[in-house]
Amino acid sequence: SNTYARAVASGVIDYGQTSSAIIEDASYVRLRNISLSYTVPPRKLRAVSMSNLSFYISATNLLTFTNYTGYDPEANTFGQNTTIVGIDQGGYPQAKTFQFGVSATF
Repeated sequence: SNTYARAVASGVIDYGQTSSAIIEDASYVRLRNISLSYTVPPRKLRAVSMSNLSFYISATNLLTFTNYTGYDPEANTFGQNTTIVGIDQGGYPQAKTFQFGVSATF
C-alpha cells in the first residue's frame, strides 16, 4: 500500500536511511528533581536533649508530560554515541528515585 516502508532484517531502512514514517514528536516537560525538608524548631527539642532534628524527602524523575509513545522521550539507548542520538531502540526508561532521610544532632 506504500503507507509504511518495507520491513528489513536489520531494522534500518535502505542503507541506513530513516523513513519519515517513523519520526515522532518527542517534546516533553519533566519534573526532574524535587526536595522537601523540615527542621524541627530547637525550642521543641530541648525536652529530648537534641540540638537539631531534620527530615527530608526527595524524588528524581517524578513526572514526565509527553505525547511520545516510546518509553522515554530522551531516547539514547547507546549512551554518549553521538552518531545515533535520538534513535529509540526501546532502551530502559530513566528510573524514578525516592530518598528519605533524618538528620539528628545530640
